[in-house]
Amino acid sequence: MSHPDMGQKALLFLIDGTYGSRDVNGAPNPKWMKAPFNGDWACSLIVSQDEVACDAVGMDIIIGEWPEFQSLNYCDEYLREAASLPNAPSGTVYQQQGKPLQQPLGLFEHWNRDHQYTKIDLRYKKM
Repeated sequence: MSHPDMGQKALLFLIDGTYGSRDVNGAPNPKWMKAPFNGDWACSLIVSQDEVACDAVGMDIIIGEWPEFQSLNYCDEYLREAASLPNAPSGTVYQQQGKPLQQPLGLFEHWNRDHQYTKIDLRYKKM
């Protein structure tokens, strides 16, 4: 995430949720029941210039859709670390080319009950 050829460049980070599925074997299944999909297929692309925010939104959608998978509650720790630099919660000192990183690598938050963020600018467009 902190590679010198990636940070602060005009890159777009992309999550391809075109065939988002609960199960990994076979055809996508089941349809997504929670908003904004409401009984339809996810068929989504999440795009951002902020790689941390991009993953945070993707995780919120997945965790919101399948809360029964309790292990998902801890799958975002790497984002918490990246967004908290230079004071990572784990106490790890992350370095780039031998020097400690001094700035967060992106924005991280979870959406509220209304699927809203305070820092991340999320825009949903049904195609």
